[in-house]
Amino acid sequence: MSAAFTAAMITAQLGDPDGVLAPQITAFWNVYQGMGKPNMLVYLYTKRDAIQILQGSVRTRISRQEDDLKFSAGEYFKNLDAMYADTNAEIARWEKILRASAGVAVGTLATTTSDPNPSSDPQSITAESAIVRGDPYGDMLTPSGLPR
Repeated sequence: MSAAFTAAMITAQLGDPDGVLAPQITAFWNVYQGMGKPNMLVYLYTKRDAIQILQGSVRTRISRQEDDLKFSAGEYFKNLDAMYADTNAEIARWEKILRASAGVAVGTLATTTSDPNPSSDPQSITAESAIVRGDPYGDMLTPSGLPR
């Protein structure tokens, strides 16, 4: 996807009756693209911002009637509000998919240390001692492995 393609697609989906939307879509696309997000999320974020711009331009309109023709600005705002909610739901769905597919950290331990046998001498306790590491069995076993 490119900024030009996205601008054309969003204006086709949302309409741009006042011409306020088209010049700003490329700027939104560039901001979100610079964040390193996948193109689908960049598109959805851009679409959400475009809907907000249209909502802002519609908020000042009033409903009126001329002869047999009725102009209802409130209905247009309700439609934009529903599109905004749908777009937010789609963003949440894509973000959930991306978080789930992020993968796990896998590796191999490079070094291991042996577990020193516990000692009754407090001077012999080191950082690797079971009692320091929080071993649940602590020094309950003697060096021979038999209970004291």
